[in-house]
Amino acid sequence: MDQPSFTQPMMYEQIKKKVPHLESYTEKLAREGVVMVEEANQMETRVWEEMTMSLENSKDAKALERECLTASWKDMKTSKEVVEEHLPAKSTAVAHDVIGAIANKLGVPEEPFEVHKSLKRILEKRQQGILDDQNIDWATAEALAMGSLCLEGYHVRVSGQDVELGTFSQRHAVLHDQRDGEVYLPLNHLSSEQGEFTVGNSSLSEYGVMGFDYGYSCMYPKALVMWEAQFGDFANNAQCIIDQFISSAESKWLLRSGLVLSLPQGFDGQGPEHSSARMERFLQLCSEDGRFFPGKAQSERQHQHANIQLHSDFRKPLVLFFSKSLLRHPVVKSQVDDFIGASQFQPVIPDPTLGTTIAEPSGIKRVIYCSGQVYFALANYRETHGVTDTAINRIEELHPFPWEQTRENLHQYTTVSDIVWCQEESVNDGPWSFAKTRFETIFDTLNQHKGRRLRFAGREATPSVATGFGKEHREQEATLLNEVLLNEVFQRSE
Repeated sequence: MDQPSFTQPMMYEQIKKKVPHLESYTEKLAREGVVMVEEANQMETRVWEEMTMSLENSKDAKALERECLTASWKDMKTSKEVVEEHLPAKSTAVAHDVIGAIANKLGVPEEPFEVHKSLKRILEKRQQGILDDQNIDWATAEALAMGSLCLEGYHVRVSGQDVELGTFSQRHAVLHDQRDGEVYLPLNHLSSEQGEFTVGNSSLSEYGVMGFDYGYSCMYPKALVMWEAQFGDFANNAQCIIDQFISSAESKWLLRSGLVLSLPQGFDGQGPEHSSARMERFLQLCSEDGRFFPGKAQSERQHQHANIQLHSDFRKPLVLFFSKSLLRHPVVKSQVDDFIGASQFQPVIPDPTLGTTIAEPSGIKRVIYCSGQVYFALANYRETHGVTDTAINRIEELHPFPWEQTRENLHQYTTVSDIVWCQEESVNDGPWSFAKTRFETIFDTLNQHKGRRLRFAGREATPSVATGFGKEHREQEATLLNEVLLNEVFQRSE
């Protein structure tokens, strides 16, 4: 222990002269007739004996993971149980009539409630897209996911800056009457027996709000608790909550959480403060026993992630990165069929054009692996430039890393001369360092790829996440796409 007299000698000389608190209070209570001195001494002796006995017993004690569980966690499996048992993949499908019931409430509210005339068109289009079994965008898929969970009786809670509307005007979870300002939450009017849907704009304190939501998720494992950043970059203002609690509390204190962090991510030319949620930082905090999903693109992914989070037999923090520029893009819209039937999350999505617009696996010369919105830039560039010997596969789950699915995907490419990891981020950011070691471990298990090195395609190393100049951003993206698809990829050996 520190010796306070080293730096405060005069203060601690005075402290030494003072009567200890226990003696002082004992004398006071004795004078007032509250307790006899002998009784106080007996109490002190008894307490010390109990503490000494507890100390001795603790030397041989073996803590059990379930000892610290509150009643709300009794039905959840511990990390040890999850590791020792083979848990089957959970279906994320919902019944078609459930989709229809939610769709009926996502349209324009009944009169006399009056929504903004521009918003009215958006709501009508959203509802019609579901009823027509097509064109389900990201925000609609999210509403279907949260609505279906509410109908199952789960509580859904969403917080963050501007989450009611959505930073990119995509969510519209709270409607405002244009006449009197009255508010209406469509997802709270699905059924009289549904779970509560709570959504609320929070203050500009990522640290404070994320910390509160983390604690909320610890107390209510059967609730979907989601904190969303206005831009993923802003999560760094809550880095201490992520480092000290979300990523490590279970390892340190057996304290578990199912908190979902929803982080907008993507290089869209908006500058260094609005491009990256720092995926590399989250990956550095992982140890193969957490849950982590990279940049999802297809709209049904949002539905699948929410269902997986609550339908699993255990809880782990879930980090979701979603593309800002693809929220309404036609290429990522889904059909109702993607939400029903055999709907299930795919950690690795193989190239859907194999054997059709591009060659069969035996004719592929270059294989690209990527995650997030960069896939669509690559696919579009490949198509417009007539490249047919390159396959592009998506890694939808970076952690826990999908070893078997990735190995199975790689195994089919027997004649490739180039295997690439492509990302928007610079070489010192993003998933590159994390992915490189894992892919090269897999290479050594496949005879045709043994000893191979994974190549990097992305931006040059930089201390800033992204350039602040639109022209430079476009030039960097064009260079990246040209290098990875038309020319030799720049060799990296780091």
